[in-house]
Amino acid sequence: MVHVFMTNTENLPDPLENIRWLEGLPEERKDKIKRIRRANERQQSLGAGLLLEYAKKQCGDLDILNYNLSHSGSVVICAASNRPVGCDVEKIKKAPLKVADRFFCHSEIDYLGGLEGDEQNEEFYRIWTIKESYVKMHGKGLAMGLNSFEVIPEKEVKIQRNGIIEDCYIKEYSVPGYSVTVCGLENEFVETIGEVVFE
Repeated sequence: MVHVFMTNTENLPDPLENIRWLEGLPEERKDKIKRIRRANERQQSLGAGLLLEYAKKQCGDLDILNYNLSHSGSVVICAASNRPVGCDVEKIKKAPLKVADRFFCHSEIDYLGGLEGDEQNEEFYRIWTIKESYVKMHGKGLAMGLNSFEVIPEKEVKIQRNGIIEDCYIKEYSVPGYSVTVCGLENEFVETIGEVVFE
């Protein structure tokens, strides 16, 4: 089972102004937070650290915990599984089509070109999060090349590489104003994201 958790960092304080929030986090996360200059980015990193620790406690029964984190705007998500998993969240805004020209396959660019307005914006970020979650599942990040594989954005999304459909599973989640995708090697996903509020 792939588990997915989410938190909103707007609810969190600046951890440098209230250091009790750093208690229980690993030293490397604390050090990372202390090096960040902007308060909202410190909140994001704090949210990611808290959410990961929460996920580890909730999923302690998994034999080998694989996890992935992503944040955008005020949302942080964490996916956890006992097999490789990747996740991505992006705040939906005006689609940067020049980015699509650089990183997307021709079929994806043509697909977006046939859309307009909000639908084009939503589908750009849908394709982007699918691609990001897929490369993160493989542990290669952007080194893999986002245009080295194709997203087939049908009802049941598929990834195609070198003409072959990849053996992975994709789940999209509904979060207002955001695009959220999780990609894993397991075909069982939680139906809804577990929302966590830290107080």
